[in-house]
Amino acid sequence: MKASAIYAMGMNSDPAWMPVLIEEMHSEDPELRYEAAKACGEIEEAEAVPHLLTLIRDEDIQVRIAAIEALGRIGGGDAEAALQQCAGHSEQYVRDAVAEALEEMRFNRDPLSTDSFE
Repeated sequence: MKASAIYAMGMNSDPAWMPVLIEEMHSEDPELRYEAAKACGEIEEAEAVPHLLTLIRDEDIQVRIAAIEALGRIGGGDAEAALQQCAGHSEQYVRDAVAEALEEMRFNRDPLSTDSFE
């Protein structure tokens, strides 16, 4: 039930939920960390970036991917630098998620560009 509430916070897109989401990104429950990371990506508040940076190293694969995706949606220099560092990760699924997140950042910066990250 709590995971569903966190999901709904993201769908609501109200930055007022950020304190709750930040707290849940530090939960012991990976499902709650996952939902909080996804919700932060929906809200797109830079306030979440430092917390998401810790989640890109989470032990849970789904949490890691959710954090990478959220960083791609939020963007900014810190998020981009962290994603660039992950681009050479040993796991293909991480490299794929990072490539998509960086592409989303590029698109959000310049939606009319046809260039892609290399």
